[in-house]
Amino acid sequence: MKLSYAAMICLLCFSFLSARVLATPRIVVGGSDNLKLSVYGLWAELIYREAFKRHGYEFEYLGFPAARVARIFMQGKLDGEINRIASYGEGRADLIRVQEPHFSMNSVAYSHLAGLTLEGWDSFNSLAYRVEYRNGSKLFAMEIPPRMPAELVSKVTTTEQGVKRLILKRTDVFLELDLSVEDALAKLDPALYDVDSIKPVATLATKPSYLFLHRKHQQLAEKVAQTLREMKQQGVIEHYRQQAIALHSH
Repeated sequence: MKLSYAAMICLLCFSFLSARVLATPRIVVGGSDNLKLSVYGLWAELIYREAFKRHGYEFEYLGFPAARVARIFMQGKLDGEINRIASYGEGRADLIRVQEPHFSMNSVAYSHLAGLTLEGWDSFNSLAYRVEYRNGSKLFAMEIPPRMPAELVSKVTTTEQGVKRLILKRTDVFLELDLSVEDALAKLDPALYDVDSIKPVATLATKPSYLFLHRKHQQLAEKVAQTLREMKQQGVIEHYRQQAIALHSH
């Protein structure tokens, strides 16, 4: 029995609509491209792929220049923003925080200066050395410029740039996340860069890191928070940390 042209069109439309209904829903979030390419970024991606998979969602993590992420979200192109501090959503009615942090990140000061010691943020009030941090780091941008003369403070685009400049003594102190610096150092050629010349001198902050979703995903955010708690109890988060370090070293 031959189908009429109209019947064939109806059948094709039905098949297309059915495929769309059956397609796995996807959550797309954005974050700093520098952080996404770091061990922390890979670790977060592994965690949330699993967390959202348990609720029937695919998960995609996109990297952008840090200053553009919020604007892209506000344009409706993202479902959320990742690797944010707890207070990030203040004043943003469009965002809700997944209440369980996926991990904590250590903000560390590195230097080539032998004997330099720093005791928290207030140490920078009287520091006479050149300090640099990565553009887009809201924590460092909030804490450092108010405490130091502008001519002693500078910013770089990537962790690799900051590490290289510190080794070459173009700056005296570089502020960054610890795993990001360790990863950058591991990738430098020791024949060209004296990677042993810089050391961590102070852990300035240890901050829980969160995922923020659009308010329309509030129920999903509550479910994901509970899933993160379960994954921690199951040892899954720690397993992914080790996996991220191993994958990133290759």
